[in-house]
Amino acid sequence: MNNFITDVLKNLKCSQNSLNLEALNSLDENGYFLIKQNKNIIKYLGQDLEYIRNRVDELIEQEGEHAGYEGREEYYKKGKNFEPIALRLGNLLNKDRVFINFVMLPDLLWSAYHVIKRDLMLSSCNFREPLKGSGQQRLHIDWEPILEQSKEYESIIAMMYLDDSTKENGAIKIIPKTHKLIGYPDEYCNPYLEHKDSLIIEAEAGSILVINGNVWHRGSENVSGKRR
Repeated sequence: MNNFITDVLKNLKCSQNSLNLEALNSLDENGYFLIKQNKNIIKYLGQDLEYIRNRVDELIEQEGEHAGYEGREEYYKKGKNFEPIALRLGNLLNKDRVFINFVMLPDLLWSAYHVIKRDLMLSSCNFREPLKGSGQQRLHIDWEPILEQSKEYESIIAMMYLDDSTKENGAIKIIPKTHKLIGYPDEYCNPYLEHKDSLIIEAEAGSILVINGNVWHRGSENVSGKRR
């Protein structure tokens, strides 16, 4: 571990890996694990879930059709939402301290270091909520594909649920162990169809799903219209 991340975790008083062996093994073998909601997460964030939900709604209202376009302003067209099938926000680190606290959660930093095994860089901090009757994505990965078995991993994703996530309101679907495969999902299957090994991740509000950025995954359809 290099000096930078060592110093960060030392300042957070978390110089020892906070993840248990079961979580680490699941991250290695299956490409994901779930951190169940607990008081320590809320304490570290400095705000409760109700505050975060209200803050997100405020930002969505303030930003309107511009919401989610940060970093992709060249694609903005008047009257066109960033993703028509979902509500989106981007660049959250510059919009509230609670989002900075989130990306600095020790469990997330240790997860990232365990997978990437070198200094860390934050790519983005965003919000996504599928709309009623829509939200289904194609199977995808969130980073460049592995091109050879010896290639090191370069990305993890951490998703915090602000509401209970169920199969009715657009829970994420993942295909375990696919982070070990070379290339894109399209090279193995039709990414628009349901995969035979698809696993729906249902979780309580406040839980955090951590996945390897090379795991195949998709947001599912929000059938019920309930918040997610």
